[in-house]
Amino acid sequence: MLKFIAIGLCLQFGSFVFAEPIEVICDEFADAQVQEMTDVVRAVEKESSKIFGVDVNGIDDGATIELHLQYLDYKRVDEELNNGRFRRNWGFSNGRVRQAHIALQPPVPTEMMDVVGLPLQTKIEVAHAAVHLCMYRAFPNSSSHTGWFSEGLAVYIAEEAVRSIDAMGSKVSEPWTSTEIIQVVDYFDEHPKFGIDDLLNDVDKDIPGSRMYAMRGLFIQWLDELGLLKEVVSEARRFGGGDSYADKLNSRVDQIMLDAEISDRDSQFRSWLADFEPQWEQLNRSLQASGDLWSHSAFSSRNANCWNNQELGDGNWEISGSMMIFDAEKTQMNILLGRSENGYISVAITANWGVTVFYRHTKDDRWERLENVEVKSNDVDEWIDFKITNRKDRLMIKIGKQRPIRIDSSELDLSGAWGLGCQNKSAGVWKDVKIEN
Repeated sequence: MLKFIAIGLCLQFGSFVFAEPIEVICDEFADAQVQEMTDVVRAVEKESSKIFGVDVNGIDDGATIELHLQYLDYKRVDEELNNGRFRRNWGFSNGRVRQAHIALQPPVPTEMMDVVGLPLQTKIEVAHAAVHLCMYRAFPNSSSHTGWFSEGLAVYIAEEAVRSIDAMGSKVSEPWTSTEIIQVVDYFDEHPKFGIDDLLNDVDKDIPGSRMYAMRGLFIQWLDELGLLKEVVSEARRFGGGDSYADKLNSRVDQIMLDAEISDRDSQFRSWLADFEPQWEQLNRSLQASGDLWSHSAFSSRNANCWNNQELGDGNWEISGSMMIFDAEKTQMNILLGRSENGYISVAITANWGVTVFYRHTKDDRWERLENVEVKSNDVDEWIDFKITNRKDRLMIKIGKQRPIRIDSSELDLSGAWGLGCQNKSAGVWKDVKIEN
């Protein structure tokens, strides 16, 4: 069994006491992945201690966090501890037993982890659960915390911790966090009457999907950038628990913001959000677009498509790079071109089979096959070069060692954004992706 347990020495009340960091359990993973997960958890402990104003490892509560290679193993533990409440979450923390459990997500072949390590989504979810374990230690009243506070801290600290060990890109350049910004800005545009009061009163719990977590995390980040978060956290630790906890905390937040002359907080929060320039919009997870290698994997139910905000333009352009497709249940990666209100081109590369070029008609949800070429030299676990050019109304697609595919693009609007896709149940890596226009 591979377990990383470190003993720390801290000073409390003038005497030395021994304390243990959170125990990390990764029994089914290689040493490199165990170390990755341990680095994430240790980074969370450091960031949490800084923001909470207390050494979270000064309390030994036997906390453990376990990463499961198989979703069914995670599901079994969730049923035992939570009656299956978090079966769709793929991760949870339980304050009663001081345990957190996370399933590898998205599921990827071990060969992929040997190349690029744990998926970014797994690291972020591990970090998120670890923050909750730290909160159980730092806040005696943690069971009374409202959603905006507990989940907002978990989202913000998790992302800061993962970024602090260079495991993800900046807020605007990483698809995960870039998409969060877009989701929240879009929600405010769609719901102009929604404001900070609604967020503090957990009205946002009715917001579907990841938008709710994104909004809470961004609000906590805003408080931190205003220099107000540590005071809010200090007040949150000071109050006792119980039914009146939420009202007490919200009243203190109101006063803290007024004292800081944040009078029109709704408009100021929206203005702060508008200053970001997100570079990616991830429709379905999960692409990591930082570092030399970009890992891309998809869950079983949906293709993982991610659009870059850079438009290809009306003139000549070229997109090139390399990909490695791993031997998963499916083996298809996609290059997406010319996003518009009408549709886009999808160049689907399937390992050990070939290349299919589609035009996706968005308005009637229809896929039109433009070309289909068998190429058996595109092997799994090997680098495949690609270069796609648009010159004088002709799209030329060269994948691997095959002869170029030529498509008449005179009737197609390919001036819009480009993106990358991964078919459901597939996994791969992108390298040296470049756009010239």
